Amino acid sequence: MFSFKHVLIFFLIIFAFFTHNLYSQSPPTLLTPENNSTCVPLNFDFTWTDVSAAYKIEVSLNSDMSNPFISVVTGSETKYSASFTNYNTTYYWQVTAVYPGLPPTERPSAIWTFRTKPFPPSLSSPNNNQQCLTKKVNFAWGSVSGTSKYKLQISTSSDFSTTVYDQDTITQLNASIIVPNYNTVYYWRVRGNEPCETDYSQVRSFSTSKQPPTLVSPTNGASFVALRAGLRWSVSDNPVGFALQVALDSLFNTVIAEQYTTNTFDSVNLGSSNTTYWWRVKAIYSDCETEYSNVWKFITLYNGPTLKHPANDTTCAPLYLNLVWDAVEGASSYRVQVSENEDMSSPVINKHPVNATNTFVTLPKGLTKYYWTVRAEDNNNTGAWSDTLAFTTNIEIAQKLFPPNGTEKLPVSITLKWKKLAQGTNYLIQVAKDPDFKNIEVDKRLLDIDTLNIKLKQFFTTYYWRISTQYLTCKNPWSDVWTFNTVILPPNLTYPLNNSSKLPTNITFTWDKPEGATTYNFQLSTDPNFTTLVHGRNGLPLNEINIQSDKLTPSTTFYWRVNASNSEGTSDWSQTYKFTTGAKALNQPSLISPKNLSTNLSLDVLLEWSAVETATQYHLQVADNSQFNKPIVNIDNIPKTSYEVIDLKSQTEYFWRVLASNDSSQSFWSEVWRFTTVALAPSEPVSKLKPEENAVDVPVDLSFTWLPLNRATNYEFQLSTSPNFLIGDLIVHDSTLTSTSKYITGLQNSKTYYWRVLGKNEGGKGPWSDFWKFTTAGINSADDIHNDLFELRINPNPATNSAVLEFVLPESSNLEISIYDIMGRKLISVAKGFHFSGLNHFEISTERFESGLYFIEISFGKLSLRERLYILK
Repeated sequence: MFSFKHVLIFFLIIFAFFTHNLYSQSPPTLLTPENNSTCVPLNFDFTWTDVSAAYKIEVSLNSDMSNPFISVVTGSETKYSASFTNYNTTYYWQVTAVYPGLPPTERPSAIWTFRTKPFPPSLSSPNNNQQCLTKKVNFAWGSVSGTSKYKLQISTSSDFSTTVYDQDTITQLNASIIVPNYNTVYYWRVRGNEPCETDYSQVRSFSTSKQPPTLVSPTNGASFVALRAGLRWSVSDNPVGFALQVALDSLFNTVIAEQYTTNTFDSVNLGSSNTTYWWRVKAIYSDCETEYSNVWKFITLYNGPTLKHPANDTTCAPLYLNLVWDAVEGASSYRVQVSENEDMSSPVINKHPVNATNTFVTLPKGLTKYYWTVRAEDNNNTGAWSDTLAFTTNIEIAQKLFPPNGTEKLPVSITLKWKKLAQGTNYLIQVAKDPDFKNIEVDKRLLDIDTLNIKLKQFFTTYYWRISTQYLTCKNPWSDVWTFNTVILPPNLTYPLNNSSKLPTNITFTWDKPEGATTYNFQLSTDPNFTTLVHGRNGLPLNEINIQSDKLTPSTTFYWRVNASNSEGTSDWSQTYKFTTGAKALNQPSLISPKNLSTNLSLDVLLEWSAVETATQYHLQVADNSQFNKPIVNIDNIPKTSYEVIDLKSQTEYFWRVLASNDSSQSFWSEVWRFTTVALAPSEPVSKLKPEENAVDVPVDLSFTWLPLNRATNYEFQLSTSPNFLIGDLIVHDSTLTSTSKYITGLQNSKTYYWRVLGKNEGGKGPWSDFWKFTTAGINSADDIHNDLFELRINPNPATNSAVLEFVLPESSNLEISIYDIMGRKLISVAKGFHFSGLNHFEISTERFESGLYFIEISFGKLSLRERLYILK
């Protein structure tokens, strides 16, 4: 049995248990969305705290939670995912914790409220799928209440995976955006961004137009554009046409031309020169038009000037010419061109800038037709060329060459020289003793000559000279005047030579004779300044003086000079020469071998002379001239009295002399002897002419002929019956021939012969020619006999002034003798008439013919014979 005590304890425990549970069952605390939240998305999660109970969530449009449209038991979950359909709507929500029990206990949370985000913006423009927009697109959309900023996205993909524009700080309800590409589909959308971020609007699309034309020419900023301007542009595809605009301003407020064309070019007639124009083009397609191209500008050219001077086709225009033209309005400078070509190619003058309406030009050539044109050209613009005019220049002003202006100390006999001009030019030359040319000594008119030898009348006089030129009707004024002064020239000292040494103490001094000199003054001194004289003579009538040993001391250095005089004055002193006498003069050597005037010497010659007492060496000179200019041998240290000169030229005259010397003196030159070397033998074989190699039916009486051979003075001829030319086989061996032919008669019929020739001279024989063989004719008909007898020989051949023809006629008859040139042209018929049968002689003159090869032809009946004739002048 339970006692009262036990029952009381049990009830106390039960009471405590229920009391505890009653006070621990609290409601949940709401977490999200926060109370009074705004901009809540349509899809989100409700969350609350866990109080270890089951939960029921309710959402209502009423603040008293009546008529909830969401009432869901989530069990033990403290989250509920909800989707709403209404933007900008206020909602109320509450979560109730349900505790288990009999009955279950419900503990509701506080009621919270939130508001969903506003509606997305509504798009206005561009319209969906709108086409042919420019790259500059104006976007517009409706406002969102409470939103201060918007975000605009533009993309080439509908999912906006990439964007070409993405800006989230736009404060206006529109934006003007330049998209990057033509002919492209773009997608765009907008959302409110601050303070509440809305959902994106619907996505719209649009497409840009095709690319506008690209302007080509004239280039932007071009000048010098013609008034009928050709405009060009390009496109990448095929529009149906183009709209072209040209305006006077860059905004195209004043359009002066608006044209439609189907080509990528067009021309526009512009009204004003030196004016700036702006132009643009757009392409027109069947479904849309492009925007206008970039705007370019150009400036039209200046007007072409009018040429004034010289007039067209002027003749005898001076070479220093003033070109004149009218001014062009607005132009500050000009370009001038002059050319020898009518198309103005390769101008000889291209002058710019010319800052006036005229300019002087120097033309390079006389008697030349030139063309000229002018255009305005400055830093701002360029103009059209003027019409091209022509003129022909005068003959050039002759350029004086000698004597140069202001030349002093010229002889009275001089040669005036000037630059030669075109064939047919007359030169007018004047020389006077006064600058006004009142006292003229020379007044000449010369045709096609560029020098004039004159002898003036006075020495020590200033002369003035000038020149003028004339060609047909074109005549130049006189040139500027040049001056020169005449004098007697100082003599040129000829012996002893300057710096000579070891001279004898008996010397004949010589000098040349200047023109006009009548007497000479001579000075000899041991002082180069001639303060004291060893010997002095004035008024010498000859150009030499002999000074004996009483004046010329051995081993002494002397100085000498000469001047010349006439009644008009005295020349300057000559150059001063010095020389040194030897200790004691040596005798002259005597030449020994080869004897003077020896001929036909070999090309290596041993020269010998006599020994001179006390001489230690000899000076030998050999030259091909008697003045010993540029001697071929000039050796001054030969220790013996002979010297071999080798490799001399053939057939050449040489001069030689010797002087003796020792350490202190030298002799005079020996007497001059001369000798002549032998001619070289011919080195080439003779070239034979007739009868030819292997000739047949050769007449038994015939002439053998060959070409002249270089260096040959004589010829040797052999005719043999065998090719070995053995003595027993020789028919003819003639070594005395001086001509290039040999006539032989009486050969046997039908027999083979061999012949050859060599050339020779005093130097020896050349090689034999190759032998040629021929066969004489048999005895045939009378015509053949006549033909065989019809032989022609020419002697001499080559000929100089005349030649004798020898020929045998088989019967008396008329004949003609003619001369032909190498081209076969008949030059002259030298004889025509009757001749008797047998041997005939006829002399022809060759004086009128130049050197070369000719042909002599004799025509007799039906027969004719032609032989070569060489003429050497």
